[in-house]
Amino acid sequence: MDIAYEILAGEAYSHDSDCMDDGGPACASQMTVAYRLLCTLVCVLFIQVTFEYFVLKYFTGPWVSKSLTKSVPKSPYLIEKIFGVIQIVELLCQIYSKSHGHRLIFLLNPCHAVTLLQAYCLLSKSSGLNKKIFIITIANTWCAEIALLFPTPGNLPLKYDYLLFHAEHYLTGIIVPFLLILAGRYTARYQFNWRAIYFGYQFFTLYQRLVLSNISMLTWANMNFTLCAATTDPFYPTIGNNYYYLAEFYLFILSITSTYLWLSLSYILRPSLFKLKAS
Repeated sequence: MDIAYEILAGEAYSHDSDCMDDGGPACASQMTVAYRLLCTLVCVLFIQVTFEYFVLKYFTGPWVSKSLTKSVPKSPYLIEKIFGVIQIVELLCQIYSKSHGHRLIFLLNPCHAVTLLQAYCLLSKSSGLNKKIFIITIANTWCAEIALLFPTPGNLPLKYDYLLFHAEHYLTGIIVPFLLILAGRYTARYQFNWRAIYFGYQFFTLYQRLVLSNISMLTWANMNFTLCAATTDPFYPTIGNNYYYLAEFYLFILSITSTYLWLSLSYILRPSLFKLKAS
């Protein structure tokens, strides 16, 4: 109720800004509500069918299930604890910044969610459940990486906001995933399989379609560009509003590319991590 009150009072989000990337009536008018709902329905059904057919059988197979459940959970190393605390401090700074700029609602964006999950993995033991959470984080680091390639920070009122924006995305998109993989507590060979990456990516899709898109339509806040396209989107001039469903395909390709990049670099630096067999 407190968050709902803040939204109504204009504290969690105010669309007075003339920045299209933040949202507002001009952004909302880019597509109809019916079009957004139809795309959401189709994408969610697609995820449901492909998840059951490709992913569920893979994760319930004997080799992967042993890797997830039979290994002894390991406690985090000191360097992981340090970066876990850094991620939490960074999120607290984001809360202060967005509260000051009446943009608290944007804390729900995927980059911040991935940052929170990374902090959890850094500070927790490598149990079977946490290994799945790790897969979700590593499959969605592209969210932070694409923000570095095509930055859309929106309207940032405080002087240090741009520094905070880049610090979070470098940590979440590059430094922390590399650290988590090289530390070896969560790393296993099955993560090279595209099904494992798709397992992590589909959580992004469901969160984006079922949560963020509905919040966008209710508040006119452009939650992760579910209300209108990013002004820096290189594909939008060509595909137009078709980005609303085509993004599922090219973002998944980006997710696979990003994950394979980090896993491959880690394999070069520490190949023994990927030669361990499930006991």
